[in-house]
Amino acid sequence: YIGGLYIWDWVDQGVLTRTPEGTPYIGYGGDFGEVTHGYTGCLDGIMLSDLSNREELIEVGYCYQNASFSWEDEQKARIRLNNKNYYIDASNFQGSYELLCDGAMVKEGVFKVPSTAPQGFSTFETPVSLGDLDQSSEWVLNLYLETTQEYPWGKKGTRIVREQLEINSLGFSLPEQNNAKEKVSYDSTENCFKGPSFKVKLNTETGLLEDYQLENRLVFLRGPRVNFWRPPTCNDAGSRVKPSKNKYEHLWRTTGGFHDMKHTLKSLDIDANEIRALYDVSGSPEGGFKVEVTKTLYSSGNILFHYDIEAHGKRKFLNMRSLPKIGTQCILPQGLENMSWYGHGPYDNYSDRRNGTLLGHYSSTVDEQYMDYPYPQDYGNKTGVRWVSMENESGHGLMVSGNVALTTSARHYSDDNITEARHTYDLEKQKEITFNIDLVQSGVGNNSCGGNPPLEPYRVKANHVSYSFVLAPMNSKK
Repeated sequence: YIGGLYIWDWVDQGVLTRTPEGTPYIGYGGDFGEVTHGYTGCLDGIMLSDLSNREELIEVGYCYQNASFSWEDEQKARIRLNNKNYYIDASNFQGSYELLCDGAMVKEGVFKVPSTAPQGFSTFETPVSLGDLDQSSEWVLNLYLETTQEYPWGKKGTRIVREQLEINSLGFSLPEQNNAKEKVSYDSTENCFKGPSFKVKLNTETGLLEDYQLENRLVFLRGPRVNFWRPPTCNDAGSRVKPSKNKYEHLWRTTGGFHDMKHTLKSLDIDANEIRALYDVSGSPEGGFKVEVTKTLYSSGNILFHYDIEAHGKRKFLNMRSLPKIGTQCILPQGLENMSWYGHGPYDNYSDRRNGTLLGHYSSTVDEQYMDYPYPQDYGNKTGVRWVSMENESGHGLMVSGNVALTTSARHYSDDNITEARHTYDLEKQKEITFNIDLVQSGVGNNSCGGNPPLEPYRVKANHVSYSFVLAPMNSKK
């Protein structure tokens, strides 16, 4: 929990203990026979109980850094440096930069930090020429300040300030598709679409695509299914000592019924290589969603998904403070363990907690996404995602890119399992991968212990939204 001016709890105060079978876990209030306790109230730190890192620490580090950079003019020819130190001139540090094109670094170097008095500011010339940059690509400039001597808290060369400046802003566009519909056929007896190198089943009861295979290699077990739930964070629930009617988790369960929504297929139409499905998705008498889904299959094996989602119901539902998320969820086969993305990273991040993460190219594995919160909750989220791929060691898998910046995550645990688990030993690891392709997700706010829910810009409203993405199978490394 971060107080208004200071860190309330630096570290979680859970206790390492074991189940009767010997499985280690971090215990909290009520795990030791106490009658009176604060349940998860001892888990409000920004470090885990064993002093290992939590992503919150990265955000705090950014917010606390003692200098910042910003563009000085509209032409972006000069940069403004604000020195937030009280006693140290900024020239005591070394400056470095990275120029990124579409997330990939194309140039790096150093620059001389101008003398900048404590609590003062200065300007300096942008260290790279921006006039010749290809404006059809997305460009950003990363700026850093590094120590020039060794300190008790860090070695020489330690980066103490990082900032990312946007050079140009691009709209999002989907990859062009070759609509050779005559090369895609539908077998109504097998409920199967077939192309030159792929086949995928259509479940006519659910309207979902299943068992997608490219050159006899499995790409997904279940294709995208609309999803409005996230396993609640402790901020969503509050201290969890007792349910609170003012907390997000209580509203999401009672008013929204998001944890147990029923998907009713109203109609399903097939026209050559296009599938159109209409759903009513609801989990509460208070309201739900009308969801229109169009899936277009191309001879390349690519599938274009378009979602048109409109909330309906009573005022209590439509005026809910925030939904958990709006998006879709796939089930991928075992083996697509390598996750790469162009978006914010490498740490998990949310709409209101991503200043400490920079836009770029990142790679990880599904297992490396896991965060062992003592009380299991949502983890591994990535925002601002331009594209994301899931591959096996041979480069087979899939890539997703949207007409908007996406939010995504991948894990070996189902949402239901994470939602119902109370300790890490309650988690049941699956071979399959739960892969989220979301339009938007609620921020996390600061409501674990008397703080505030996400601010207005980071809430997800129950209204009418549309978005599209292309799921492209991958069959080899390039």
